[in-house]
Amino acid sequence: MTSNSEVIDMIIRRLGNRRSSPQLRQVIAAELRTFISMKEKDMKEPPFFLETVWETTVTGLSVDLPANFLRELEEHVMSCTSDGCIFEVTKRIPDFVRSMAISELAQRPHYYSILGDKLYFGPGLDKPYLITLPYARKSEVFVDNGLATTDWVLHAENAVMLSVQHTLALDILQDQEMAERVEQRLGEAWQMFNDYCNARKYANLTIASGDD
Repeated sequence: MTSNSEVIDMIIRRLGNRRSSPQLRQVIAAELRTFISMKEKDMKEPPFFLETVWETTVTGLSVDLPANFLRELEEHVMSCTSDGCIFEVTKRIPDFVRSMAISELAQRPHYYSILGDKLYFGPGLDKPYLITLPYARKSEVFVDNGLATTDWVLHAENAVMLSVQHTLALDILQDQEMAERVEQRLGEAWQMFNDYCNARKYANLTIASGDD
């Protein structure tokens, strides 16, 4: 399996076999981190997002989300448990939920909202509640090391490397000719990745429905 360090080595070769200095490797790793973070926020359902179920006990008006929280897998699906009873809590806009927390008497939570890295409840809680929230997690942070690389590079290797190479050619190397060559191949690379995503989604639906 490809490692993070090997990914950087391959990008350096694509840049014309420049000398692999620590500074260049740091720049490439930073560009990969930025690019992967942006793609995760833009793309709703890559096929390799892993589902994680978060369970925690809350006692106040808000609680910090997990550090690797990216987004809910299904909005409006969060359950609370108290005294053996399970009930759903409805998602509403943050201003509405926070105003309820101030104006209403403490009681069982009816609503929740997500703002930044926090989860808010309304009305205020009258006692501790166990919450359960399925979510998609962020990729592991890309670091120049020998560990297996992220799912983004494993599943969209050519598209990711070309995108980073294009940014480096324009912004760091200021090599317009290289940037133009890479740009000609970028569209095809991302189209292949989109085709892969659609094929995976279709395969998952077929398995779920039991079709032969």
